[in-house]
Amino acid sequence: MALPLTAASFDPHPQASDIRRLTITIPEHYPFQFNAESGDHIMVIMDPIGDPVQRCADMGGAELIYDPKTELYTCEDVDF
Repeated sequence: MALPLTAASFDPHPQASDIRRLTITIPEHYPFQFNAESGDHIMVIMDPIGDPVQRCADMGGAELIYDPKTELYTCEDVDF
């Protein structure tokens, strides 16, 4: 069953705040450049050595998340 598309439910000119940004996940020592724009979410998979909490803070990460299922630390929303 198809629902009718109304003018209220579709805006052909979305606002900048409505555009979905990318989530980019990379390892901590990623050697290649990549394009990221303001508003993109950069997630860094941390090496399990030393103090990943301090390294995440040094990167400007918002939060360090540990996943016990994968045993990986992820530094979320890194400031590039």
